[in-house]
Amino acid sequence: MVLVYVFWILRDVHREKVANKKHIENVEYMLEVEKELFNAHLQPENFTTALQKVAGFLGAEAAFFWLTTGLGAVEQRLWVSRSNHTPDEKYEGILPALLPTLREKGEIISYNTGQLQQELSAKGQSLPPFQSHNLMCIPVTGPDGSLSVILGAYNMKARWETTEPLQQVALSFSMAINHYEAYLSLSKMSQEDALTGLRNRNSYHAAVENLSEKKFESLGCIYVDANGLHELNNNLGHEAGDKMLKAIAQALTRTFSQNDIYRIGGDEFVVLSGNETQESLEKAAVNIRQDLHNQGYEASIGLAWCSKADWDILALVNQAETAMQEDKRQFYQSYKNERRIRSLDNKLE
Repeated sequence: MVLVYVFWILRDVHREKVANKKHIENVEYMLEVEKELFNAHLQPENFTTALQKVAGFLGAEAAFFWLTTGLGAVEQRLWVSRSNHTPDEKYEGILPALLPTLREKGEIISYNTGQLQQELSAKGQSLPPFQSHNLMCIPVTGPDGSLSVILGAYNMKARWETTEPLQQVALSFSMAINHYEAYLSLSKMSQEDALTGLRNRNSYHAAVENLSEKKFESLGCIYVDANGLHELNNNLGHEAGDKMLKAIAQALTRTFSQNDIYRIGGDEFVVLSGNETQESLEKAAVNIRQDLHNQGYEASIGLAWCSKADWDILALVNQAETAMQEDKRQFYQSYKNERRIRSLDNKLE
């Protein structure tokens, strides 16, 4: 009896040690993932590193998470733990097909993907063929309770009976992607003009500093200032003025890359375009002026150009601004153009 008692005691001690070891491993695993995700909004590559931790814990070929909702600022929908692996073509059509089952069951654990395909087919759901031998995934809800992420892994060496390893880190991934979305949205707001979608004054100052490092052979600057904006705002309201500013922005983007255009003031726009010839810059200015004129708008335009040998960006911008101011002075000195400004409201009406 004593031997039996000792055996039971030793067995319980062993079980407790195994349980404690497993608990410690789970805690370390969760902490490692959370540590990687803590500043993933600043270092998005940490999403991949966190998924590597998940794949390592599961003994999987790869772990992934897929954004099911169209988060505006987050362009990348699918992250995977292998940097040299490109599962977009392989899984982009598969993961959406799993959504109904995930909503119904709350998880998927399959060690026979052929059978999984048959089960879904029997329910009228089509699952494209894929090469994974096994698959584990769970739905992750966002702050509003809607399904926002699918978190999963595939080709696991060990057989798992539950999705607990994914459930343990699901909240961390959900919070991290929402922090990332918020960070991108705020960053975009700080760099982008809300009305026109162009880069704003903050972006302009950063560009002036960074352009000195660019390997352009030449740099062209076009400085644009709206004519008649004050009259439009006074006579037809700010909505009409906003329409004019949008028209200028669109005219500029039809000629230059949007990344080279900045709205630096209420009615002022600057274009900084590398590797332009002086002739192409002059032609662009003519086209922009005609484009606006055809819409019933007028703008003062100044331009300046320099080669790499004469590189002085601030002096270039000042030269273009001076040319714009002279263009504006001539515009308002013209009796014909003064009458045109007074009749802009009638034309818009």
